[in-house]
Amino acid sequence: MTEQPTALRLADALLQDSANHRETANAWDMRPQDTINWQHYENATNAAAELRRLHSVNAQLLDALDEIAINTHDDIAERVARAAIAAAKELL
Repeated sequence: MTEQPTALRLADALLQDSANHRETANAWDMRPQDTINWQHYENATNAAAELRRLHSVNAQLLDALDEIAINTHDDIAERVARAAIAAAKELL
C-alpha cells in the first residue's frame, strides 16, 4: 500500500484536532459557537476541506499534463509536460 498524500494526511489531522475542539466547546461552554474552541473547530474544518479540494485539483492537473505528454507530437512539449509531472509528484 502506498503512503497517503501529504495534503490528505494533513486534512485528516486537522479534522481529528477540530473534533477535539468541538467536543471541548460543547462540553464546557454555555454558548459554544461564541468560543475560541468553536472558532478553531470551524477554521480547521474549513482548512481540511480546502486541502482535499486542492489535492483533487492537483490530480486533475497531473492527468491533463499526462494527456499532453502522451498525445503531443512535439518533443519539447512532451519533455516539458513530463518534467512538470515529475516535479509535482515530488511535492506529493
